[in-house]
Amino acid sequence: MDNSLVDVQCKYEQRFSCPICFEPSLKIIYGICQHRICDKCLYTASGELRKCMTRCPTCQREHVFPEEKPDIPEDNIEMMKALGIRQCPNKGCGVSVWYWELEKHTESHARRKSNRSSPKVQADRKPQGLSSTHYMRVTRSAQLRTTRSKRLSLH
Repeated sequence: MDNSLVDVQCKYEQRFSCPICFEPSLKIIYGICQHRICDKCLYTASGELRKCMTRCPTCQREHVFPEEKPDIPEDNIEMMKALGIRQCPNKGCGVSVWYWELEKHTESHARRKSNRSSPKVQADRKPQGLSSTHYMRVTRSAQLRTTRSKRLSLH
């Protein structure tokens, strides 16, 4: 892949991914400080602001995000799609990825599906107790940090 393209993709990922989970998201919430965090990091499943999010994690300003999860305007979702964020088309997945990662992500579904029937799957399964989404986020975050550190060491 061309280095300039990788640089552009890296800048997009750094600027428009959630600074907490490092994942792209179609459902980004803007604080009054103008920092943006994904809805999954900000709110519980019941839609309440997480206790640890009473301050913006970027600027430490207090009470910048609504106490209850707001409805995200369709325009905001369309804007994130225009930036290149795509929802996984596989039923039940719900993961958002950059369009340049979508093919690799959907291929991982096919590999997992074929591995389920294979007896050698045990070695690369996620640890017990972690949800698949959380495991994928942790794995993806580690991959991003590794990739970014490699890029920084090249400069």
